[in-house]
Amino acid sequence: MIELFAVRSGTMYELVTESVTLRGQRYQAPRSIQANIVTKQGSQKYYSIKEGDTVLFKWKGKELFRGTVFARTPKDEKITFTAYDMLQYLVKNQDVYVFSNKRADQIMKRLGQDFQIPMTSIANTGHVIKSLVFKNDTSLYDIILQALRETKKQTGRNYQIYSSKGKMGLRAWPDPSEVWVIESGVNLIDYQYSTSIEETATRVKMRA
Repeated sequence: MIELFAVRSGTMYELVTESVTLRGQRYQAPRSIQANIVTKQGSQKYYSIKEGDTVLFKWKGKELFRGTVFARTPKDEKITFTAYDMLQYLVKNQDVYVFSNKRADQIMKRLGQDFQIPMTSIANTGHVIKSLVFKNDTSLYDIILQALRETKKQTGRNYQIYSSKGKMGLRAWPDPSEVWVIESGVNLIDYQYSTSIEETATRVKMRA
């Protein structure tokens, strides 16, 4: 069951939702949702949404996404909007940094503190990086990824930057509790695919 809420001053207001599309990829930030909501039917008015609002998306009672509305398009008593999770601020903010004898998790905490980004659990990555220099403006996300790459080279361990309940975090990956299994008739409602032979070559001419 789809549940979508606007969160204002700690109070949740349920939105009348037609559809929600959740997007996200590993090694890319941030995750996002695009949702279509109804704001009015006849004389009945429903809760609306505006830029800067926090939205909460649940599926069967489990929170899957919490983020901020960055864009919206009102039309015919409906609104289509796009919201991004907390990792959007890692992508949008850039700076120059020099780190000496710091672990990747310590670097992430420093960036979070400098840019006032709320944080949840940050895993200890163990490996101390002797030097990491960013002379040109670099996104905070790329800085953390570089630190995690250096850590993997030395330890072989993977870590994932994530957003949960409006806070950024870092955890070992893969985490079995966070692996989704997609099953037809259970959580897969519909799918489609296409095939093509338009680019297939049936004859090749070679010239010396």
